[in-house]
Amino acid sequence: MPLWKTLHNGKSHIAQALGHAAIRAGYDALFSTADRMLSQLHAARATNSYERQLAKLANIDLLIIDDFGLKPLKGIQDEDFHDVISERYERRSTIITSNLDIPEWPEAFPNRILGAASVDRLRHGAYKVVLDGESYRATPSGPQQQKYNDLKTEKTNAKKEVNLPF
Repeated sequence: MPLWKTLHNGKSHIAQALGHAAIRAGYDALFSTADRMLSQLHAARATNSYERQLAKLANIDLLIIDDFGLKPLKGIQDEDFHDVISERYERRSTIITSNLDIPEWPEAFPNRILGAASVDRLRHGAYKVVLDGESYRATPSGPQQQKYNDLKTEKTNAKKEVNLPF
């Protein structure tokens, strides 16, 4: 299930909530950024534990890969990503969050053929959830801006930390 679109609109939060729901229902779930997952696979190659790490990722009930395409894939990361997706294909559930539109995903792969094959597997039988809207991290405007400024000033001037409502 790819979740994507606008920056800072809750994609990761929704993916984590789905992972939490899966765990509460008795399934195993793993949340990782794409960069961290691929870095761990790369490190596993150096310690001869790549197959074990790949099997772990392939066999978890729900794998949540956050921020796909945020950083360009380099070296053999495109091969590692493809291996994970291929091993999970039609066997396990995968959620991917991205700021890229799905037609842009193959461009994130140095090897366009691997990119097309990986995206094809991900799209087959997938549900696409598009989140549009303003960033929840955006600075408020209008009357909310004054409240934001007041709270920000209060926090800056306070001797002990003030919990802000955002």
